[in-house]
Amino acid sequence: PHATRDPPAAPARSHPRSVDGECPTTGWNFSDGFPLGAWLTGLRRQARRGTVPQAPLLTAIDPWWNPPWPLTWQRRYGSVRTHTRSEGPLDPTTGSTDLPPHTRRWLHTQLAHYDQLAPAQQDLLSDVGTADSAKAAHPHPDTEHRTQESKLALAHAYAAEHGHLHIPPAIQYHGFTLGQWLQQQRAQARSHERRTGSPWPTSRHLAAIDPWWNPPWTMQWERHHRAARAHALAGSHLDPTQGFPGIPDALGDWLYRQCTGYQRLHPRQQELLTDLGITAEQAALVRRRRSPRTLAFETGLAHARTYAAEHGHLAAPGTAVHDGYPVGR
Repeated sequence: PHATRDPPAAPARSHPRSVDGECPTTGWNFSDGFPLGAWLTGLRRQARRGTVPQAPLLTAIDPWWNPPWPLTWQRRYGSVRTHTRSEGPLDPTTGSTDLPPHTRRWLHTQLAHYDQLAPAQQDLLSDVGTADSAKAAHPHPDTEHRTQESKLALAHAYAAEHGHLHIPPAIQYHGFTLGQWLQQQRAQARSHERRTGSPWPTSRHLAAIDPWWNPPWTMQWERHHRAARAHALAGSHLDPTQGFPGIPDALGDWLYRQCTGYQRLHPRQQELLTDLGITAEQAALVRRRRSPRTLAFETGLAHARTYAAEHGHLAAPGTAVHDGYPVGR
């Protein structure tokens, strides 16, 4: 009942696609006292192992009873399909005002990422009258709060301005805690991959914005690299053979450690250092600078003055870092 053309009898699950922007409903569970939902869940689990000889009987009832995309997507689509049977085809250009708010948000997310859907999913959406106007779709005003799509749009805008998505959790962008949201997405991506062995659904969209939004190295490494890059852009010559003259002590020590461990770095990290002018050949010739105690104190004193001017005190926590220098320590 969900499709106008006959799909394969047993759709494969090798290429799941989903652009769900929110947690969907759980769907029905009982029919006339029978646990139909649990029964179908068990059959879908068996189908993944290829042990359901009765699959053609279920396919005859619903060709998409066991879709190759997440079942939550099919449930959302089913609610839209039910609505169109009684009310007629949808017009996404009006925001689909006659749909419930959560369904409107879901439908707009599908249309915003229409090209990323599987062809069969696009066919199903065309059955409810959305294909021709997918690009013109927009949400109704009463649903325009922070959907997954709007968060991705803010991430895209931030990356367009700054060239990356490596930002501290406290950073806000246009009133949205973008840094905290990205931190949550990284944690969820790592947890999801550990549990399932498959990528987190949002990872695909964020990777299209910044391929290294969730790098295999630490965010602290990223912060040090940005500090080094800022010095390079300001005209400082990052010369490993001279011990990085003119670079703050803490940052210079970090650069020295990158050179001594150059061969253990990720290839992308090596590329980022090369962009700063630190090649493999130069890293092999790195020389550690030996700063006199007086010079080290003067460096700390200069940072202490600047820190006090900004914060009005020197009661800095032990973890405080100012311009790459561990002023708290």
